[in-house]
Amino acid sequence: MLIEFHADALINAIKTLQSNATHAQRHAEQEAIGQVHFDDTVRTKLVGNLDTLAEQFRNAGMPFSAKGLLRAKEEIEQPRCTFALASRVLEECIARMEDDAGLSTFWYMDAESADWFNTDPVAYFGERVHDKLQQARFDMQEAILCFAFDRYSASMVHLTKVTEFALRRFATKTLGASALVGTNFRPANWNTLSGQIGRHVRSMPTTTAKDLKKKDAMLEALNRFDTVRLIRNRASHADKDQFTAKEAKDYLKSLPIFLQQVIDVI
Repeated sequence: MLIEFHADALINAIKTLQSNATHAQRHAEQEAIGQVHFDDTVRTKLVGNLDTLAEQFRNAGMPFSAKGLLRAKEEIEQPRCTFALASRVLEECIARMEDDAGLSTFWYMDAESADWFNTDPVAYFGERVHDKLQQARFDMQEAILCFAFDRYSASMVHLTKVTEFALRRFATKTLGASALVGTNFRPANWNTLSGQIGRHVRSMPTTTAKDLKKKDAMLEALNRFDTVRLIRNRASHADKDQFTAKEAKDYLKSLPIFLQQVIDVI
C-alpha cells in the first residue's frame, strides 16, 4: 500500500514525541523530590499532543506507532498518572516507533515529482479526451505516476498506448469497426491502421472549402500519429535506448495538447 505524506510532518511529529518524553523525564526527577506534580493542565496538554501525533503517524503508514500513542494517552488520562509514568509510556512509544519504521519502506519525492504524483489525469488530459478514450484511462494514470517515480521509459510506454488507443478510435470513426481486424482475425497493427486511414483520407473529395478543411485536419492528425509511431517502436523494442527525463516530460506535456486538438477528428 502506498501512502502519501510530507516528510517534514513526520519529522516534526518525531521531534514532538521526543520532546514530550524528555520533558516528562526531567519533571519526573523533580517530582521525585516534591518540586512538581502531574496536574490536569499538564494532562490535558499531553493528551492533546498524543491525539495529534497518533493521527500523524497513522497517516505516515505507521499504525503500530499510532496505536501505541493511543494506549499511552489512555494511561496518561488516568488520575493516578505521574510524570514518572508518563515518561515510561512515552519512551515505550519511541521504541515502538523505531520498530515500526523498520517495517516500512519510504520513498522520497521532490516537490516537482510530488506535483506529478498528485496530478488528476482527467484534468490533465482534458475531460473530452478522457471521456472519448475510456480504454486509455488506465494508461493515462500510469504514465503520470511512472513519471513521478522517475520511470521515464515506462511512462513513455503508457503514453504511446494512449496514442494507439486514439489511433484505433480514429480508424473506427473513419473506416468502421471492421478496420480494427487484421489478417487471421488478429488485431490490426499500427502500420496497417495508419495505411488504411491514409488511403481513405487522401481519396476524400475536396469539392468545398469545408471538405478541404476536414481533409487537411485529418491528414495533419495522421501525420502526427505517424511521428509518434517512431517513439512507439523505440519504447517497444529491447535493443533501443531508454528515454531520458526530458524526452518523457516533453511527450507527457505535448500529448494532451495533441489529443485535445484532434479529438473532434477522432
